[in-house]
Amino acid sequence: MGKKEHSARKKAVPFVEVIGGEVEEVREGYSRMVLRKIEEKHLNGNGWVHGGLIYALSDSCCGTLMDFYGENSSTIEGKIQYLNNTKNSKSLRFEAFLLKKGNRISFIEVRVTNQLEEQIAAAAFTYYSLKQ
Repeated sequence: MGKKEHSARKKAVPFVEVIGGEVEEVREGYSRMVLRKIEEKHLNGNGWVHGGLIYALSDSCCGTLMDFYGENSSTIEGKIQYLNNTKNSKSLRFEAFLLKKGNRISFIEVRVTNQLEEQIAAAAFTYYSLKQ
């Protein structure tokens, strides 16, 4: 399957860095990203973290996990459930868990929590491998 050699290497992801996120860990079947400090630029009109940012970082966390396997891939479906608001949140953690790695199609779940370990969102993504 040709996994990239990077023993939990942290890979820079330009989009994630622009919005203040950081890749913390990547290993077989798992990746973790963090938004260490929630800033005003991350907020919606209610003063909570914008749902689009939560979705985007969830998707990016999955993409980083897929990169571990050394294949280019693309999101073909994603859905998210927002379980709590972020009024008590100072930071967010995104953890992606690979549930199925197929030849072309892979399925990943994401758990989003704040610094108090409160679950903010749950997401599921389907990825398509762009094998040559």
